Amino acid sequence: AAHENVVLAPAGPPLTQLRVQGGRMGREDGSRFPWPGITAFQLIDDIADGREAKAIALLDWAHANHVTIVRVLSVLGTGMFELPQQQGIAYLPRLLDLAAERGLYVEVVGLANTKDYKFDHAAHVRAIGQICVIKRNCVVELANDPNHERHAGIVGDPDYLMQLRAHIPAS
Repeated sequence: AAHENVVLAPAGPPLTQLRVQGGRMGREDGSRFPWPGITAFQLIDDIADGREAKAIALLDWAHANHVTIVRVLSVLGTGMFELPQQQGIAYLPRLLDLAAERGLYVEVVGLANTKDYKFDHAAHVRAIGQICVIKRNCVVELANDPNHERHAGIVGDPDYLMQLRAHIPAS
């Protein structure tokens, strides 16, 4: 495959956990994290469904074009594709490894399209948080468009989102 011959150089400073610094994201050393990012919702699904080469091609492109972070869905019941929460959790570490090899961070969306797809939100968010603590090159977005009509009503409740936030390690 074309990606096998790609020589990757780190995209900027080494990957460290990101921190909220005022109204922006920063690195552990206090330097500002540049956020030229893209949405690539289907990357975990691509890996789960045996299309890893497609995911790698997108990550290679992102690296070559100075993108620093890619935004992905970790679950989707219906819509553009289907990604059961068990698969999202199972394949998230592989995506994070592939991204880290290219100096990229991943913004992991915990909840999407929850109106018709029922699963334990807290357990899912907790699992994402545990993976992100280990892998370091990710940040968590609790819900994509929480007030969207395709979400269960509770996902739009700020108190509910704060309860879910409590399941993610502070780091």
